[in-house]
Amino acid sequence: MTTRLEEAFEKVAQLPEEKQQAIAELVLKEVATHYCTQELQAKPLAIERRGPNLYVKGTRITVYDLMDYLTAGDWTLDAIRDQFGFSQAQWDAILAYIDANREMVEAEYEEVVRTAEENRRHWEERNRERIAWIRAQPPPPGKEAIYEKLRRLKLELGME
Repeated sequence: MTTRLEEAFEKVAQLPEEKQQAIAELVLKEVATHYCTQELQAKPLAIERRGPNLYVKGTRITVYDLMDYLTAGDWTLDAIRDQFGFSQAQWDAILAYIDANREMVEAEYEEVVRTAEENRRHWEERNRERIAWIRAQPPPPGKEAIYEKLRRLKLELGME
């Protein structure tokens, strides 16, 4: 005896591949909508999407800001929570969201880091000549001694 679900699978299997794909997409969309609706009813969201970014609800703190601390490895979870001033309930909800959506969050975080690095390189290259020109300028009158002291300190620290 076959179930209704098994009968439906058999009927779909007999359809052309493009129709099977369309049905699969509709089913996935329906499942995702149902899952999101259940999640919303089950607990309040700690994270919201504004534009392309994920933010901690009610703040200007992005999930990517938190990921910087989480991936650094030298901060405890309590220290991160305290740094941003989250309540324990907020923090638990944030970590639960990140855990539940780890693949998506990590992929977006990698993209944010990659974009930031590209922007840094772009502006560093664009401003290279300007920075070199500024460094070549003599110190303002009366500031020669402090500039010389700064130059020696930079040499000692290996910054020049």
